[in-house]
Amino acid sequence: MGELLYAAKVAHMPSIYAGEKGVYEPMEGMHEEFRQGMRKMGKKMEDLGVETILIVDTHWINTVNFHINAAERHKALYTSDEQPHVLHDYAYDYPGDKGLAVTIAETATAKGAITHAHELKSLHLHYGALVPLRYLNADGKFRVVPLGANVNATHEENFEYGRIIAETIIEFDRRVAFIASGALSHKFWSNDKVMAHRWEVSSEFNRQVDLRVCELLERGHHREVLSMIPVYREACAGETGMADFSMLYGLLGGGGYDLPAVPFAEYCGAAGNGQVLYEFPVPVAVAS
Repeated sequence: MGELLYAAKVAHMPSIYAGEKGVYEPMEGMHEEFRQGMRKMGKKMEDLGVETILIVDTHWINTVNFHINAAERHKALYTSDEQPHVLHDYAYDYPGDKGLAVTIAETATAKGAITHAHELKSLHLHYGALVPLRYLNADGKFRVVPLGANVNATHEENFEYGRIIAETIIEFDRRVAFIASGALSHKFWSNDKVMAHRWEVSSEFNRQVDLRVCELLERGHHREVLSMIPVYREACAGETGMADFSMLYGLLGGGGYDLPAVPFAEYCGAAGNGQVLYEFPVPVAVAS
């Protein structure tokens, strides 16, 4: 029997990595709280005995069906096509978990959520996974299974997919952490404004909705957040339809989940988008 030992929603903006000393001078020092927060999460996963990280990468955008990277090893040199001046020639090397990836794909497909597990040497990770993994999996000891995000999937589809993943974890012999990598509101500043407002959320409406969601998360009022997502993702330009968020709630049991989320960094803006770092405690009823 497997176990879901840890769950979190994390940010992945390139400025987290670029804030490290010597990486990109204009951003040096930015987002230290996020770096430290994810290192603490990684230490907690290690202490819990996590073996594999499932990470929803909202920059691996799919348009038809669900997709999982089932490579036995993830190793390449990465340059962001969005911001190559900030993130380029980045080397990564993580063990994969083919068995779990293939089992999720087979189980989900059998239950109506068509899912493809890929072993393609040319299928690489995106920074939606790479930035968090730098701190969550600093020494590369955890196996990694990247999950794509279907930009055309409904909230209900993503939620059900998360539920299926949770069931599969329990049936498979693996101790797992689930990481939902994505922003809350996700409306970038226009190009002529972004440099002057780099660290602000792009609208007061988005900021206020995000802050209300943070308040609800920290009170354990997840039923309300879950009911908001179908409108929230449209009104506030949720990243890839907030696929990661919907999957996370499917994984944790939906509206019956009531444990307060634990912040590991303060809410902030980056390029117009609302960024958070939350641990979602796993209920005993879901864990195994």
